[in-house]
Amino acid sequence: MNTNSDHALNNNMRSGFALILHSEHPESCAAFYSFIGFSFMPEQHGDGPLHFAAQDGNFLLEIYPGVSRAQGDAIFAIAVADIAKCAELAEATGHKIKSPPTIQGGVKRMIFYDPDGRSVMVYQI
Repeated sequence: MNTNSDHALNNNMRSGFALILHSEHPESCAAFYSFIGFSFMPEQHGDGPLHFAAQDGNFLLEIYPGVSRAQGDAIFAIAVADIAKCAELAEATGHKIKSPPTIQGGVKRMIFYDPDGRSVMVYQI
């Protein structure tokens, strides 16, 4: 991997980040990510499929209908203010917890699954 900054995009060239998910249950998936703080709106581009989009600053999260792709090593991580409250709400709403709140490397975190089985980490800031 080339780490030479002369060949990397600098912050002036990058204007935002996006995560695009495919889900067999887009409504349930949007509800799951709403639970951890995203506000979704239905959206459609031309003749494209109706999907859900949430903008948070320079970050865009979109959920499209379709077959969920294999996750591999990727884990979506989201910062929260109160991880204990997040764990309590996750259990109360039936979200499957993979790893309960623990401290690793000085960071309090937990991992649970979205409706399509993707691992989602929340960590306390």
